[in-house]
Amino acid sequence: TQVKLWDGTTVIASAFFNDNVNTTVSTSISLSGFLASPAGNLRISARDTLGTGGSMVFNASGNSKDCTISAFRIV
Repeated sequence: TQVKLWDGTTVIASAFFNDNVNTTVSTSISLSGFLASPAGNLRISARDTLGTGGSMVFNASGNSKDCTISAFRIV
């Protein structure tokens, strides 16, 4: 699985999770970084490298924060 945190133009952070076995595996990946002037809305993108069955689950933990972006403007 490949994931990235970006603004549509600039990749702020990325990660790769290698699962060589085609099974159902859940994993947690944290991304963070700094960007002074984003070109657009911040977004998380994910790609399942083993097939088309991958997903980012919004509320698997029951806490409603499983796929979340928190941004802070520092002036």
